[in-house]
Amino acid sequence: MTAPATPPSAPRTILIVEDDDEVLQRFDRAFRTAGWATVDARNGADAIALVKSGLRPTAALVDIGLPGASGFDVLRELKTSAPATRALACSSLEDPILIATCRRAGAADFVAKSKGVAEALRLAEPGA
Repeated sequence: MTAPATPPSAPRTILIVEDDDEVLQRFDRAFRTAGWATVDARNGADAIALVKSGLRPTAALVDIGLPGASGFDVLRELKTSAPATRALACSSLEDPILIATCRRAGAADFVAKSKGVAEALRLAEPGA
């Protein structure tokens, strides 16, 4: 877990939940460059703890394949505790059944890692 990378007064905050450091850094850098405040978690348990402690981000980008608590667990917690957060599921797999399961768990949309950060930035915007 890391602290927000930009001041908390930033208008948009995204929780990025990703266990691959390279992927996490790529998404974090892109969102900060686009003016977002970022909060990073490297596993599902840390992400859930952040939400339970009161974090209410504008959006969340949640890898599904996480160690320990899964991305599905994080999506369900966001849906329960932070329903206004635009939750995005993220995976390298683009399976229709996986995508449907993500939506049932609370994802507003799905970001394929192969589509890159531009797709995540577009879908994270409120009203996307």
